[in-house]
Amino acid sequence: DAVAQGGPDRARTVPDLRGASLTTAAATARRGSGWVTAADASSSYRPVTTSRADWRVCFQNPAPGEPTRAGGKALTLYAVPEAEPCPSALNGTRRVVMPDLVGERFDAASRTLAALDLDRVTPFHAHTGRRLDDRSRRDLADWQVCRQQPEAGIQVPVTTTVDLWLLGPGLSCTAPSPTAKPKPKP
Repeated sequence: DAVAQGGPDRARTVPDLRGASLTTAAATARRGSGWVTAADASSSYRPVTTSRADWRVCFQNPAPGEPTRAGGKALTLYAVPEAEPCPSALNGTRRVVMPDLVGERFDAASRTLAALDLDRVTPFHAHTGRRLDDRSRRDLADWQVCRQQPEAGIQVPVTTTVDLWLLGPGLSCTAPSPTAKPKPKP
């Protein structure tokens, strides 16, 4: 165990705590140096404490393997919620996994996206492809999501614009597009 190396006055080696749950990492670090702090690893700057069991360590400072002395510099653990992937760099844009919204009502899909901080949503008519921005979101609440971009299961930054193709209540997403007007001449 890297934390246990060295005597009371000797330098100790900072363990690699990346990937560990925040509470486990904080407990391990306290055994070695004592002073541990936590911060959001993403650019969202959410408040976080070392007692958050549902968060995972992505980065740390000092880095793994660096020498430290008991009572010296604090070890800062940079973490994100377990459900989120770690950002590619410290304070990088948060990324989330795009949920499957096809078949959901627009109001439910909007709530799901808002909970993930994906608040840039553009609704389109599923058959015509026209933007539905001229309607209020309340008018679209019962409309069904037929298609989405980005697709479900893809990691996206929270700054991503989500496009949703919708149809009104009772209409089938798989039905053909409306009849072309004017009718083409043979």
